[in-house]
Amino acid sequence: MKHGGFYSGPDRFNPGHLIEHKFEDATTVDKNAWAHRRNIRLDDVKSIDELISDVVSIVSCNGNILINVG
Repeated sequence: MKHGGFYSGPDRFNPGHLIEHKFEDATTVDKNAWAHRRNIRLDDVKSIDELISDVVSIVSCNGNILINVG
């Protein structure tokens, strides 16, 4: 899980509490896939409220967030 000066664990990693060491959460705006999908539905995309909640939660736990927009 170590990559440079921070931990990069499983995708969509959110410890849910403050941790001492920096980490990175890789996530995507698509709730079900990491790549472009021709048949994506609006319900499959995170809302702006969900995205903001993800960012706030990760940053408050001492993390960086990487958001993939397929």
